[in-house]
Amino acid sequence: MVGDGVNDALAMSSGSIGIAVLGSIEASLVAADIYSTKEGVSPVLDLILLSKNTLSIIKRNLVISFLYNFAGGIAALFGGISPLVAAILMPVSSLVILLSTVTGTRFTRKFNK
Repeated sequence: MVGDGVNDALAMSSGSIGIAVLGSIEASLVAADIYSTKEGVSPVLDLILLSKNTLSIIKRNLVISFLYNFAGGIAALFGGISPLVAAILMPVSSLVILLSTVTGTRFTRKFNK
């Protein structure tokens, strides 16, 4: 629910997500989950795109993490790599996820400008 007035406050509090826009009165600000500092409802599209981008980054990072750890675990289990090498590769997994997040948040950085 997107709104800016008292009549929207109840709908915002009962909806899945409430978005109050610039110029909203106090009642709608309290009921809203998100407050847009830009005027009008056009920033809602940006919020939707931002949330889709965030979810895709999270899903991608989960897949990368699972595959990386699964492959490393199987390789260590069957003696393909020593446990010491597997332990050394674990921080590399964190770096891969960090790089994936940094490259995936380019849209977020553009959105904030």
